[in-house]
Amino acid sequence: MEKCTCSSCDCSSCNCSSRGCKIMHHIIVIIIAIAAGLAGSYIGQNGFYDKPDARVSQAKKETIKEVLPESAITEVADKMKLSVVSVVATKELKYVMNDPYNFFFQNPLFENDPFFERFFGNKSQNEQPEQKNSPEPQVREEKRQVAAGTGFVISKDGLILTNKHVVSDPEAEYTVLFADSSEYKAEVVTRDPSNDIAIIRITNAKKNQEFKPAELIANKDEVNVGQMVIAIGNALGQFDNTVTVGVISAKGRDLVAGDGSTGGSEKLSKLLQTDAAINPGNSGGPLVSLSGKVLGVNTAVAGGAQGIGFAIPVDQQRIDTILKQIKEHGKIIRPFLGIRYQRITPELNQEVNLGVDHGAWVKGDNDLPAVIANTPAAKAGLKSGDIVLM
Repeated sequence: MEKCTCSSCDCSSCNCSSRGCKIMHHIIVIIIAIAAGLAGSYIGQNGFYDKPDARVSQAKKETIKEVLPESAITEVADKMKLSVVSVVATKELKYVMNDPYNFFFQNPLFENDPFFERFFGNKSQNEQPEQKNSPEPQVREEKRQVAAGTGFVISKDGLILTNKHVVSDPEAEYTVLFADSSEYKAEVVTRDPSNDIAIIRITNAKKNQEFKPAELIANKDEVNVGQMVIAIGNALGQFDNTVTVGVISAKGRDLVAGDGSTGGSEKLSKLLQTDAAINPGNSGGPLVSLSGKVLGVNTAVAGGAQGIGFAIPVDQQRIDTILKQIKEHGKIIRPFLGIRYQRITPELNQEVNLGVDHGAWVKGDNDLPAVIANTPAAKAGLKSGDIVLM
């Protein structure tokens, strides 16, 4: 039997037929293959020189979060805890002590409650049957919660963005509550004259105390239809920091939103539409991307529909402008003419024969006046039916 004489046991260089040598040869080949595989895997994942974090772009991270949204949702909910607040309005109210009917309908806890309306009807006080020999009504005043909504911090010194209709009552007192149960008094700084947003300020913070502003997208054009979003708010005025999830269903929606508490309405434009659940009390809360950046302010839902809610788009550029206006003027400044109008198109001109195919047709909307009183338009003499050419 032949013996291998090579010191390296490189059996390709001799005619060795030793079984032990062949086994050793196979082992060496296997070790080399494993080593090559591990090296290739490492290089494929990390490159020769770059660190992984240096190579992964923000877009890549966003894609990963879109694929694995559960962990991203958890991270966003935790991140927003220190920025989202419940906004509570309280007010001195009167109600009748010894009149059961008036107790139910003047007590805020039962006002407009379908249960009591079903059994007692929805009559006004003047429609009630006259009660003979009834004792003199005893009127009691008590501070009660009259409204609740949501907001989020936009500056370290305690400025908070919310909906205008959340803080619309000039006689109410406002309180903000954080997720850690800390509670502060707040005052209304400014209400936007042409949009459903308002700014309130924490008034009793400790000296040099700082709050955590929510992070906003840099530009509203970053928002895409189909993008996953998270709505956070004080649902039903009872369940603070409630998180719901959905997508951006559409952009650029216009609608007339009604406020059930005041009976007023407002035309809102260029809204984000989402199927993330927005409940009463969510108003003023943030609509957030999976990267934890605020895209909009939750403001309205479509009545009689499921999964159709709306948010006012916001971005850092817009908030910076508002903060600058507050610093310089103490309020939000908007160019304001004071008319409601319909944009004139060639099709509209052909339909109603306006005589022009461009401009603005001064026209009321949903029983709202075409020209608002005490505005520049009214002072200039504009009236319904006028055409403004641009």
